[in-house]
Amino acid sequence: MKDSIPLLGAILLDRGKVQPEMLEHALQVQRASGTVVRLGEVLVQLGYVAEGEVQEALQMQRRMAEEVAGLLALAEERPTVLLVCEHEATETALRGPLAWLLYNLVRVDAGAAARRARHRDVQAMLWEVAPPEKEVVSSLQDWRRACPDLPLVVLVHEGCPARVLEQVLQAGADQVLVLPTEEHRLAWALRRAVGRQRLQERLEAQRARLNRMEQVLALLELLGQVFSATPDEETMLLNLAVGVTGLLEVEACLVQWDRRPGVAIAGPQASRLEGKLPEGLRRALEWCRYYAQPIGLDDVRTHPLWGNLAFELPGLVVRSLLCAPLCAGGRSIGAIAIINRLDGATFSVEEQQVLTALAGQVALALENAYLQSRAEPAQP
Repeated sequence: MKDSIPLLGAILLDRGKVQPEMLEHALQVQRASGTVVRLGEVLVQLGYVAEGEVQEALQMQRRMAEEVAGLLALAEERPTVLLVCEHEATETALRGPLAWLLYNLVRVDAGAAARRARHRDVQAMLWEVAPPEKEVVSSLQDWRRACPDLPLVVLVHEGCPARVLEQVLQAGADQVLVLPTEEHRLAWALRRAVGRQRLQERLEAQRARLNRMEQVLALLELLGQVFSATPDEETMLLNLAVGVTGLLEVEACLVQWDRRPGVAIAGPQASRLEGKLPEGLRRALEWCRYYAQPIGLDDVRTHPLWGNLAFELPGLVVRSLLCAPLCAGGRSIGAIAIINRLDGATFSVEEQQVLTALAGQVALALENAYLQSRAEPAQP
């Protein structure tokens, strides 16, 4: 197995098809040419090799390239491109170029295309439009409605009616290629389509972040109203825990404040916890409060430092944990922790940033509410 791809001239030299001086002359002619011309074409025009010998050398180079591609990425680790086509020749012509581009090509029936397209490893869809075009376009439109976001490159044959091309574009094709397509055009179309999709995903993520910050601001405004209207600290903490649980879509939220020993929890037991917390949760909150730094545990059960501590609460198995300190006036006055995302994933950097920002504002609100309650005269 080779770990590099020899150039065409090196292959021809190694096989004894050309002499070094012939190759050097052909390279000089190629460099002096005012247009882009392939070395193989120059060698044939100069009469140094036969066209069939150049084709054999190119095929050998392609096989070596596919071997190198196999070394660069194992087949099971490559992203998948799906193909819907009527002709086996189409699949055969595309399989080699896609392997070199480090894609797996999987041919599927039109009926199964939508189901297979939902797999996480699929990055794009190739769809051949062949006679009868009307039926194919109808299936393509149904698929696009089921998979509106997957990059789609449509393959048509020469002489395809213009009305069909218009229907294909209206169906949501990112690119249309005419068969037989050159390898560099296929690579360009796929990269362009996938690049568009990734840009769309980044835009969606940005919108999600903006929506999340709007939700944070709305929650802070609501909490400010609750704090000002509710001097009872226990109710304040419970409302805070409930709001954070819904905002960040987690199973539970713990809030510990130095003014009130104990922890408020929202989740399976929406109440104030009495007694001692499990050792793992207690230490995590104390560590976060003491060092005034956030702490994230992706899996408390397998963590090398925290894995031997107890985290479980009645009715709640703690898997992942994210803590942020409550800091006001340059000191830490408590800590807030969220437990287990509802979708089972680990907490992201963005969620840590949101929780930290939220914790800072909550700490100020808690401290202000406390100071206000102390300043107000006692009711008769």
